[in-house]
Amino acid sequence: MQILHSILSCILILSSFSVFNAVNPIHSVLFLILTFCDAAAILFLFNVDFLALVFIIIYVGAIAILFLFIIMMLNIKNDVVKNIMYAPFILFCIFTFFLQLLFILEKLFYN
Repeated sequence: MQILHSILSCILILSSFSVFNAVNPIHSVLFLILTFCDAAAILFLFNVDFLALVFIIIYVGAIAILFLFIIMMLNIKNDVVKNIMYAPFILFCIFTFFLQLLFILEKLFYN
């Protein structure tokens, strides 16, 4: 169960990072739905079933799908911004991700 929690946590971190890193707004909303579903799966692991179902029904079923339909109706064009440097922020996120992965693996193998 702890390994499954670690895997779901890593997927949650990657999908939440991909929400604001995606160029296409539809892909961003789909990553948001994946983030909510991963959070609900983690809550199911902790036996918090009601809160997990609330995440799925309210956030995924209503809010995220509403965002998806609004984006599809607005027909937003993709403007790629080329002059903004994201390298320090991306390196910070990668460092934080690997630091958390290190702590999780250390807790798994040394305890």
